[in-house]
Amino acid sequence: MKSASQKDRERLRRIEGRHNSLVKELRQVFSRGELTSSGECAVEGFRIIEEAVRSGLRVRAVFFSESAEPRVPRLLPQISNHAEALLVPDKLFASAVPSQTPQGVAALVQMKTFTAEDVVEGSSLGPLLVIAGVQDPGNLGTIVRSAEAFGAKGILLGEGTVSAYNSKVVRASAGSVFRVPIAKFAVHAAISLLRS
Repeated sequence: MKSASQKDRERLRRIEGRHNSLVKELRQVFSRGELTSSGECAVEGFRIIEEAVRSGLRVRAVFFSESAEPRVPRLLPQISNHAEALLVPDKLFASAVPSQTPQGVAALVQMKTFTAEDVVEGSSLGPLLVIAGVQDPGNLGTIVRSAEAFGAKGILLGEGTVSAYNSKVVRASAGSVFRVPIAKFAVHAAISLLRS
């Protein structure tokens, strides 16, 4: 009988070439800092991926660098068997992720998406944050984390604000971006929406 660790390692599919479609997609999503057309976000790091899973989000693909393979048994059992699990050379992994010192794991995660109306008319009580012009990803991530801590109803992001799905925002939010309803808005539309 195979151990859980052996089963997890068998789930891994080794990828060598930089032209693999999933590796290319991961690289593109990280570089754009936006969701894919199907609503997926690229995330990096063991803790952030664990937060996504704990938040009930579906992981479509998880990527491990070869040097992170010993940590596969820690993370892979938490991820649905329907998710693709890929093992890539360290150099290829480093070329796909934005951080200078990668942790060796990244994923494409299906986010919950909201419209401005969803956020404003949401059922939860609490403050509603309206943010415009915040360009520093670390600052926005900290705001999202604080919003969750204070029980915010949601966040509306206006023009000139960095994407909530930028990898630095996701990291600075410590996973709060997975749980706080966030939507983009146009200032004129938000004013009429908030008045109603």
